[in-house]
Amino acid sequence: MSKRYELNDNQEQLLKANTVRIEPIFNGLTSKIIGTGVIYKTTNNGNVHYVLTALHCVYGERNGATYKNEKDIKEVEIFWQNENGVYDRHVIEKDKIIPIHDHDLAILLISYNSENLREIIIGDINHSGYFDSFGYPRFKENSPYDLTFKRKVSQKNTSTFDVECLSSISDEDSNNKIAGYSGAGLFYANRSVLVGLITQITDLSGFASAIIAKKIDYKLLNEKISAFDSSLEPVKHINHTLKISLNEVDGSIINYEKIIINDCELNIWRAIQRLKNDLKDDWFQDPINFKFLLSKKFFYKRIHNIIGKNITYKPSSLAKHFTVPKSGYSTRPAIETSFIDRIIYQAYVDKLAENLDKILHPHVYSFRYNSGKGNQSYMYHYSIEQWKKYVYQTKSVLTKDRPFLVVADITNFFENINTKLLLKYLKSLIHDNAADDLKEELYKIVDGVGELIKQWNDKQINSEFGIPQNRDASSYLANLFLNKIDRIMIYSNNHKNYYRYMDDVRIVCKTKAEAIKAIYDLSIAMRDLGLNLNSAKTTIFDFNDLSDNITIKEFLPESLIEIDQINSLLRTKSKRDVQKAIHMTFRLFTDVIENKYLDEDKFLNKRKLGFCINKLQLFSRTEGLKNTIDFSKVIEYVLKELDNQPWLTTSFIKLLMSIDKQYFKTEDFDVIKKIIKNNLKNIYESQTYYLWLFLSYIKHSDDDLIQIAILNIKSTNQLNQANTAGSYIYLASINWRNYKYVMLSAFNKGNLSDNYFLQRNALIALRKISPDEINEKVILADLAELHMNLYNEGKEEFVSDLPKLKISQILKDVPTLISL
Repeated sequence: MSKRYELNDNQEQLLKANTVRIEPIFNGLTSKIIGTGVIYKTTNNGNVHYVLTALHCVYGERNGATYKNEKDIKEVEIFWQNENGVYDRHVIEKDKIIPIHDHDLAILLISYNSENLREIIIGDINHSGYFDSFGYPRFKENSPYDLTFKRKVSQKNTSTFDVECLSSISDEDSNNKIAGYSGAGLFYANRSVLVGLITQITDLSGFASAIIAKKIDYKLLNEKISAFDSSLEPVKHINHTLKISLNEVDGSIINYEKIIINDCELNIWRAIQRLKNDLKDDWFQDPINFKFLLSKKFFYKRIHNIIGKNITYKPSSLAKHFTVPKSGYSTRPAIETSFIDRIIYQAYVDKLAENLDKILHPHVYSFRYNSGKGNQSYMYHYSIEQWKKYVYQTKSVLTKDRPFLVVADITNFFENINTKLLLKYLKSLIHDNAADDLKEELYKIVDGVGELIKQWNDKQINSEFGIPQNRDASSYLANLFLNKIDRIMIYSNNHKNYYRYMDDVRIVCKTKAEAIKAIYDLSIAMRDLGLNLNSAKTTIFDFNDLSDNITIKEFLPESLIEIDQINSLLRTKSKRDVQKAIHMTFRLFTDVIENKYLDEDKFLNKRKLGFCINKLQLFSRTEGLKNTIDFSKVIEYVLKELDNQPWLTTSFIKLLMSIDKQYFKTEDFDVIKKIIKNNLKNIYESQTYYLWLFLSYIKHSDDDLIQIAILNIKSTNQLNQANTAGSYIYLASINWRNYKYVMLSAFNKGNLSDNYFLQRNALIALRKISPDEINEKVILADLAELHMNLYNEGKEEFVSDLPKLKISQILKDVPTLISL
């Protein structure tokens, strides 16, 4: 059987450099044993490396836990073929053999200095793909030979797995079986990850049939190595092959879980996985879902010059600041940075979170660090679950005997965080709570965070205030910043029934005087951090007062019966119940927008509406469900509310993009056109951007909109950058060939220089244009490979479809029951 893929140069060099022939020498015996071994290269043992092989290749034929010639072993000769085809020889004394009898494994200590040795890593066997191997089989007269194997379906075994050979071997060679190849390593295809050693053939008919390989248990190896000599270096392990890659310069392993920047070990792999989830609700969603921008290899290329050095990372492109609408027509600041910046920022805060989350008080429910299942991708515990706990705990202490509820909110919290005070407080937390051997590293991480924020806020009027909003990493820092207030309120001021969810505070008191004192204490504590209470949102309610009791439900809402019923039906996983849940969701949506709940609090209606929008968007993306609803009424409502509720634009547009295009009428797009053309309405940058993306996705061609887009691109006054970014995507989607020179001319002139956000969108719009026509000198370093990657992909896609869903994914989206 021929190979299914090509062995790359790096892997071929690794196999040749690290594979050896093993020939044990016995006292008084002339019998000859030939086997294969793999050299595990260490980094700090004075050139003492480990040869990993099957123990029967060293001690002779195995019988249970005993080996035929173990008592007669004198030494072991090691041979490997150098680049000139000549065999180098090395002798290992018998006292340098670490046997693992029960597992038929051996570790031979070899003192050897060679620049040709490659770094490898031990991995878990977790897929049924291909394996590379290199050995000294008898059928090749014990000369080096590479073979390809594939894992076979077999019963689960804790220590072995079955493989079959895929390389072409003649019947005559096959009859030589595995002789000489025993002990050869199995590496994941074209990766430096060793997962097993070949130890046994189980089919008498020939070599290419069933072969047993021993799994490499790194814990077992390290236990035996440490027991032999505790000064020896443990072997390194990885549980996912994508967490590493090879350095293209020297072939060394790059472990993305342990990237050293400014003497700080950062888990870049985890940061990227978490960032992928964080980006899903970005205020400025990437048109093609951030393709090629979260590549670990590009990350490494981009910052390789500071890896392993005592150099602080500094952003290479300016951050761009925007405004996004929030409920009530006010605005909040938003910031767009490069993705390299965001990966570093996430990795910094990940490191702080795993060491400092323990200091947050149990009465703080927001953004609690997830150290359990799924933490590689999800930084926090499920937010809905945490909010429920926050509400439940507050309600549980609010009684007739303890009837006063303080509701407090911080004025413009994120934008008013004093960054100098934040950094100083983080260092004080590290000083008081971190392990001594971690303090210096964590101090440097705080300095790194400070450098990022300083550069991002540069040229802002209040450059010492504010951290990026709508970022998981920022939410954690903000949570820590308020820890001082939590401690003061609970311990110094003895407000035992104090609870917080980010900048929302609830305090339950016995008397009104105590409640007034709580507000006073809270305002004083906040003042020390440069924060202020929002007087319009800070008040006291009396549980025993009928009118107050009704209002309290807005702040401590009950579970909504309709929503609970829908979620319960979805949890059953029954097709009939799921269909029923869909129709109940649509009916609830209809009732809310037709004001059938006028007697209810506005807050409850908002919750119902938000729930329905989310669920309808998920249903419409799911095969087997999307055709069960008439979305005409949904479209009509959403288009009308773009004016009235601009803060919901992100959710609205995602819902519209999930609906089958057949539901839309030409006049539907006139609503969007009127917003874009009207300068009194076209004021929210995030809304404008999403409107352009939707028109691009639908490919709605309109002469007026085309002219507006052309003028936006030609303009050198980029006041509304989101408008320009959306215009690039729109023209490309309508007909990139017709508007190629408009877009290309503006880009090549450098109109977008030093603007990561605009360049990112423009390069997507220019993806079909030959790289030869692009002025690469104006492209930012953080986007250096984006256009070439998009061009080579060959797709004419400027706005991606929302990912299609399976019914099982809908069920996963259902929040679990509260667990206290």
